[in-house]
Amino acid sequence: MKKKFFICLLIAYLSYPQLAFTKGNALNYFQRGTAFFDQGKLDQALTSFQKATQADPNFTEAFYNLGILYDLQGKFSEAVEVYKRVIELDPNMGTVWQNIAQDCNFIGKVREGMDYIKIAESLGKPVDQELYNNMWAKVKNQQIQEKNKGTSSVKRKTKSQSQHLARIDQELELAIVSLEKELKQKKKKGDDLIRLGIKYRQKGELEKSIDLFTKSLAQRANQALVLAELGLCYYFKGQKNLFVQNFRKAKQAGYKPSKSINDLYLQYAVKK
Repeated sequence: MKKKFFICLLIAYLSYPQLAFTKGNALNYFQRGTAFFDQGKLDQALTSFQKATQADPNFTEAFYNLGILYDLQGKFSEAVEVYKRVIELDPNMGTVWQNIAQDCNFIGKVREGMDYIKIAESLGKPVDQELYNNMWAKVKNQQIQEKNKGTSSVKRKTKSQSQHLARIDQELELAIVSLEKELKQKKKKGDDLIRLGIKYRQKGELEKSIDLFTKSLAQRANQALVLAELGLCYYFKGQKNLFVQNFRKAKQAGYKPSKSINDLYLQYAVKK
């Protein structure tokens, strides 16, 4: 399976207003690293970004680009460590969670990678379904082997990872309980069905989510959004034809997806 990288963030430093506040030497090295990368001189670019991070330990973009270069050179363990630093500096950068999930797959840390996938999805950056299925199959195989041997392994989570997962799970549970109560008290339930369906999708309970979205379609509640959400559910179930079918209808109804989701749609729409 071909690995995806997010080289699009290796762009001119002037695109980042916050860089005006970084140390002069770090910015200098960052510029050199970008120039070397554009010239295809990856070793020199890597060295420059390393020096940028040493000059400014809070230089998020330099750490991110360093991680990408490690990826391009097949140094996935090094990339994971660098991406963990990016997460500490900016935990809301969804592409980092995607990258680290892929690298965990390469170095055999699939259970840890599955947690990173969950966080990436919560930030609107779902990973490729092929990667998800591949990693999930490995996790299930490990669980079967452990069961047969009567053992179990406990993976260690980073502080940021644990905090994100705990916060996500808690927020989802509270939202679901609250919405379930509201639904019992209302006659017109269209919008609440949508909100509840989204929460169940984020929690991973796709059948419940699909059922709620189907009911909201019958009530003609925000058809564009419902169709888009149905499409996402089918995407995560691996039913790509239904993903494309529902998402196309959503766009025709006026839905405007984020770039990452639209790219997924275009990818599978072309294959179809």
